[in-house]
Amino acid sequence: PGIIPLITVNNKNSTSFLEVNWTDPPGVFDSYIVSLSGSMNRTISAQPISKQVNVTGLLPGREFSITIQTNSGTCSQISGPVSEATYPTPPGDINITNTGTNSVSLSWGDPRDMSNATKTFNVTYSNSTSVSPWTQSSSTLDVTLHGLQSGTQYTITVITIGARNYPSSPVTTTKYTKPFPVGTITLLTKTSTSVNLTWSKPSEYKIYYTYRVLVNTTPPTEIITPSESASIDNLTSGQTFTFTVITRADSITESDHMSFTDCTYPGIIPLITVNNKNSTSFLEVNWTDPPGVFDSYIVSLSGSMNRTISAQPISKQVNVTGLLPGREFSITIQTN
Repeated sequence: PGIIPLITVNNKNSTSFLEVNWTDPPGVFDSYIVSLSGSMNRTISAQPISKQVNVTGLLPGREFSITIQTNSGTCSQISGPVSEATYPTPPGDINITNTGTNSVSLSWGDPRDMSNATKTFNVTYSNSTSVSPWTQSSSTLDVTLHGLQSGTQYTITVITIGARNYPSSPVTTTKYTKPFPVGTITLLTKTSTSVNLTWSKPSEYKIYYTYRVLVNTTPPTEIITPSESASIDNLTSGQTFTFTVITRADSITESDHMSFTDCTYPGIIPLITVNNKNSTSFLEVNWTDPPGVFDSYIVSLSGSMNRTISAQPISKQVNVTGLLPGREFSITIQTN
């Protein structure tokens, strides 16, 4: 029988299917045998009226060689081979493994049914200001993208490149790079129950940044602010606090921490009473505790004589003796 003059193979962009078409050879023939070889071997018989067979259930991303044998009685003739490949399957889900200020590391799952296939991966990435995306190739299931802008959202796409450089459908994710931390934190004002802080913008500042302010109160205090300042209220008087400021590119991606430690002023003593006990040289000073935390008191007496007396927190009274008679004195108490 004659040799088939034309064979065409179409993969229809499929990962598991090849359509084989041919034209009849000259002369007389009884049947055809379509043979496929490669990572899988198939043999399909076809009748003379057939000029097409569909080969299904193939592995993705592989190249196959197709020949067609023409049979006539006990005689046969085999065509020359024609090659075609199935399309590869896409990578598995993308996982961000590490985020830096100028880099992102990611990995992805092995494409389905392609663990033993020859393949590479193209990783493309871009941000909102990119004129065109960048592309990086990888022969493994992970890659690190370098030279990125800090605190910037990137769209990252991974495709499998299989036999004959056919690409898979894409798998895409978005991720912000890590922003830089804020600059120096400065105390603006403080009272016995509040603190006002400000800080300088981080390097490579972006207009959409916000800041998370943490205070080690019980329970912890958290404030989200779009400006480079924050007022923290309802603090305990006389207590030392650590104020931590974090730059946020989004609700997930944050900078390293910058911290500042300071204390609120101790509370002012609400009530002081002084009794001379009808004495010519003695004054008894009593007071009530202020709100908040305090370590000690300093009782100061001024007038014709000056005295300073330290007292412990458990004390609420001191006796000032050895005073001159008939004099008036002013008493103040400092909370430390």
